[in-house]
Amino acid sequence: MIFLLVVEDEHGIDRVMLMNVCRRWYAIMLSTPGIPCALRIRNSTTMEMVRTATQGTRWLLTVLIAIDDESIEQDFNADIFDACFMAAIEEASRWKTLWIGSLPRIGKCKAFQIVPSLKNLEILGLEPGCHLGGFFEPLMTAITTTATPHLTEMFLGDLNTVLYLVQPDCLTVFNHLLICLFFTHSGSLKQDSFILHFWLVRRSTGLRCAGYSHIGKIPY
Repeated sequence: MIFLLVVEDEHGIDRVMLMNVCRRWYAIMLSTPGIPCALRIRNSTTMEMVRTATQGTRWLLTVLIAIDDESIEQDFNADIFDACFMAAIEEASRWKTLWIGSLPRIGKCKAFQIVPSLKNLEILGLEPGCHLGGFFEPLMTAITTTATPHLTEMFLGDLNTVLYLVQPDCLTVFNHLLICLFFTHSGSLKQDSFILHFWLVRRSTGLRCAGYSHIGKIPY
């Protein structure tokens, strides 16, 4: 547990430094539960990068996904992205944070049917225009059926997600939130709908920590 106290966050260099001290410390780090680690999936991400981030089988993952669809060139390898994304999904029970900035447009990646239990998820962030595509239904199902009271922060910039979660059968997902923010791009045609559903959530759940913003992207 001393190692867990030293490694304060997923972005620090402490984890790598401790693992490089000796083989014994390397093994201890891999087996220590709760060590934070960031898994970033971008246009250039490879399976080797994913394996490195998930090598500690008891680590908790901050998964950050941002595929710049507009800059995807002809050599973008959808199969590699699918493999990296599927490997990340298989570790969903270890997600501490899931933040999706963007995914490839429909047709550039496979649909994923099952998301494991989100038992450790604490933070969910979906930026405006993230276009979940075939990942939408399995993710929403997992959030509403397997997320636990650990889920205390949600930043929702995707209107389809908001519309899904404000259904009467799904409102319990807001029960344990400490932070809930709906946000969209300023001047967006969807802005009025976001405001309407923000007030619906506050009225239906009594949530006092909910907020609405039109400042656009929230960097994580």
